[in-house]
Amino acid sequence: MHIRIAALFLSFIFIISGFQCEQEGKPVTEIKDTPAVKPKVEIPSVCIYDITPVKMEPAQKGRWISSLELGEKVIWLNEEKADVNDSNKKYLKIRLSDGKEGWVPENTLAIDSRPAVVIRKCAIYLRPDLVTITNKEYAPMEFVAVSKLENEWCEAKGREGEKRGWIKSETISLKDNDIAVALMADKAFKETSKDKKKEKLEAIISNPLCADALFIDTLKYQLSKIPPWDDEEEPLMEGLDDSEEY
Repeated sequence: MHIRIAALFLSFIFIISGFQCEQEGKPVTEIKDTPAVKPKVEIPSVCIYDITPVKMEPAQKGRWISSLELGEKVIWLNEEKADVNDSNKKYLKIRLSDGKEGWVPENTLAIDSRPAVVIRKCAIYLRPDLVTITNKEYAPMEFVAVSKLENEWCEAKGREGEKRGWIKSETISLKDNDIAVALMADKAFKETSKDKKKEKLEAIISNPLCADALFIDTLKYQLSKIPPWDDEEEPLMEGLDDSEEY
């Protein structure tokens, strides 16, 4: 009995020894660190310049893809690169609402922001505190990009970033049709031709998508103030006789 146990024990030792020798003859597999995959970050942003070119490459001489309108919403893909010809100019990679992707100068976007429009004259503050009021203000129908909407305050950045600071949230509208009407009206008011100005205002007012916008009544009033004659023409005053005294 003891002899059998001893024989089994020796057989087990030989098997273990053989397995160890076989493993020692094999090359050691190196364990490589797998690089961490960067999570995709997509940040809603707003164009604060009008007619901003979107390029295929991050360079001023890059191929043109499209252009952004003032107030247009885009997604920043959390990528930035310096212009190959000017390291001081940085470009941001964006995705447009139609799915196209391209690069725009970093100063043309308000990052992590939403488009808005001012609905009544409001003061600009340095911080969300009434005692930090400045002598700057936004006018009604003025476009702003807003962020950090915290209770009764939000941080605002105006066209081309010229005016920025904190304003009261109650002084803005975030509705798409209010913003669109204000931006279209701004272009209409800049027309030097009365006919073109009138045509554009009438197009806004008659657009059913703009019917419930806040500023429609204001535009109707402005349209009524446009005289029916050109600057070079004198109005015809019917029913008056120059020789008649009053």
